[in-house]
Amino acid sequence: MKFIVFVYYKLFNIYIKKEYSDFLANFNAFISFGFIIIANLFVALISVQALFNIKIINFFVHGDVFSNRIKIFLAIAPIYIIIYITYLIKKESILLYFDLFKKMSKEELITLNRFFIIYLIASIAILFGLVTIIILLKR
Repeated sequence: MKFIVFVYYKLFNIYIKKEYSDFLANFNAFISFGFIIIANLFVALISVQALFNIKIINFFVHGDVFSNRIKIFLAIAPIYIIIYITYLIKKESILLYFDLFKKMSKEELITLNRFFIIYLIASIAILFGLVTIIILLKR
């Protein structure tokens, strides 16, 4: 849980450095964090679809544009709701982690920042790699 909270904390600090208010920085960090979770779930769905030949993604792209958008919204909205409910339930421990991150030594923060960067790069690489493989296999 510590690393997950650190990802949120890092995103929050990125927006604070851009001189957003606390509310907007928190909101943008929440949206960005949710996007990262959704991207990772998308990678998992693509992997399941490729490994087991189950047509999961096709459900969201067949039909007219309006119904596709509704299906995508109905798939994404519960993820943000779950993240928000988890935040409300674990708010005290999350704030304790925030205080812990502020008090960490420079070496510990550098280590966590490296993990954060590796996590983002690996997530993006895997996502684009799987999408590329699927496009090449469809040819």
